[in-house]
Amino acid sequence: MLRRLGLISNFYSVTIVKNIPVFAGLGGGAANVATILKYLFKRKIRRSLLNQVEDRVGSDLKLFFYNQGFMKNLGLITNIKKKHKLFFLLIQPSVKCSTKEIYSRVKNYSKKKRLEENRIKTQSKFISYLSKNSNDLQSIVEKKYPIIKELLINIGNEKGCYFSRMTGSGSVCYGLFNNQIKAKKALNNLKTKYPKFWSSLAKTV
Repeated sequence: MLRRLGLISNFYSVTIVKNIPVFAGLGGGAANVATILKYLFKRKIRRSLLNQVEDRVGSDLKLFFYNQGFMKNLGLITNIKKKHKLFFLLIQPSVKCSTKEIYSRVKNYSKKKRLEENRIKTQSKFISYLSKNSNDLQSIVEKKYPIIKELLINIGNEKGCYFSRMTGSGSVCYGLFNNQIKAKKALNNLKTKYPKFWSSLAKTV
């Protein structure tokens, strides 16, 4: 696409080391594209080009041009200035969700609470804000794949978990924990219960 637009003329060999699974709902593909664009254009990317690439790649592409960002909907991203130290448990069941199919089943979107960063400066208030929001796609995926609902309940029941939710259009389920020790213990517990599922721990950077 970039060559067709006359923006590059060279050819490149790109090797991707995939540390997260495909169909995860973690934005891996968009992040890869963002990394290539940043490398080729030294971060000086025209808005018009970004819009063209986004149309082909996905609306979450813009998110990866923020150090920390909150994607309220498909078009609006809010920059988050304050860093919070958060720990996540990630588990993907043996389910591959088609983003196109899941979005096609959405009848309407819920009204999201406005993110006012000046009012959520403490970590506890930030987590409280996150917990009160929801993923409009989650109920759709739960109906199609009941294992998602089961997994989210089990993650949420682990000690130290603030809340559990599904990523994007799925199929990774995650739990937000108050410290790394409890997140690790929960990971070990759920690995025993779901030994064939991909799982990992993550933290904000």
